[in-house]
Amino acid sequence: MGGASTPELAAAVSNAGGLGILGAAACGADELSEWIKRTRKLTDKPFGVDTLLPSTVPALGTSSQFRAELPQGHVDFARNFKQRYQLPDPDRSAARGGMAFSRDFFKKQIEVVLDEKVPVYVSGLGDPGFMVKEAHARGMKVMAVAGAVKHALRFVDSGLDVIVAQGTDGGGHNSRIGTMALIPQVVDAVSPKPVVAAGGIADGRGIVAALALGAIGVWCGTPFLATPESGIDDRCRRSAARRRQT
Repeated sequence: MGGASTPELAAAVSNAGGLGILGAAACGADELSEWIKRTRKLTDKPFGVDTLLPSTVPALGTSSQFRAELPQGHVDFARNFKQRYQLPDPDRSAARGGMAFSRDFFKKQIEVVLDEKVPVYVSGLGDPGFMVKEAHARGMKVMAVAGAVKHALRFVDSGLDVIVAQGTDGGGHNSRIGTMALIPQVVDAVSPKPVVAAGGIADGRGIVAALALGAIGVWCGTPFLATPESGIDDRCRRSAARRRQT
């Protein structure tokens, strides 16, 4: 939900009784701070921030430096793919600050989250255990997405408050296990640590199933894409709405 879960969407979810989460993986420190402040103007309810914490990242600071380090084979594939399907050149002026993911980028994001005392921080990738003690001292809760039991157990050892069990149904980017198979495995492994279910849960049936398997709640993304508050463009929003109707 990076770029889709805006301050407006996160606030709307929190105001409706859920826990709105800012999809802030691509936000630089200044933009993230602005997003948090904007969310607080729209809701007085708890909300969270989700970013990524990959264990291995380059020490590059700008997108131009990052592109210079790309393997030539990757560059050729992207160029040929673009030509084959007649895709336009990307609008680089729209890139957020011209930044590439780097250690410094992630470090500054976490500094903002802690300084702003965001009620909940969620790592969509990686182990945020290094920040748990400081987050708890500021009254914050810390969660992380686990795609396997071994990840969930590591998060328990790191002192996290909630584990998000997300199966391959969640875009396929963090797990090879189906969501409904993963949920009870994680619940049994980390009990009594609370588990939230994620990945392909898009309606009431999925919620009931996740709760029956031991989750305390669900983490939903796709159903909110068609809402007026989501940050996707109108064409994608209309497509999402049509899919929801069918």
